[in-house]
Amino acid sequence: SRVFPVGSDWQQLAGKPGGTEPVLVTDADGKPLGWADLTVWAGDVQALEPHGQAFEVGKDSLRVALDRAVLSPTGQAVAVDGAGRVLGLAGQETVATAIRAARQRRAADSEGVSTVKASR
Repeated sequence: SRVFPVGSDWQQLAGKPGGTEPVLVTDADGKPLGWADLTVWAGDVQALEPHGQAFEVGKDSLRVALDRAVLSPTGQAVAVDGAGRVLGLAGQETVATAIRAARQRRAADSEGVSTVKASR
């Protein structure tokens, strides 16, 4: 999935590789409006598929991001900054991989703490 501001040349975008994937349409300020299927969308903002709830980078947890991706009609969570502007998209598998990596880091950190305590 990709992100494009409203008013983009969506007909040209539809002809590009990946043009059959839904795109996230944003307003002029970069805030999400909804998902568009470029194969049928005629540019009407009212016809966009709702984007669901976004997650705020640096504030929300990876669990929240995963929930947002799972509940999204496209399987993509919309990442936003504190002002609600789109920073990017995160798919379910990407978020799940990040969660696994965070768990592995926590486990490794815990083992390091245990080893240090045991050696004292």
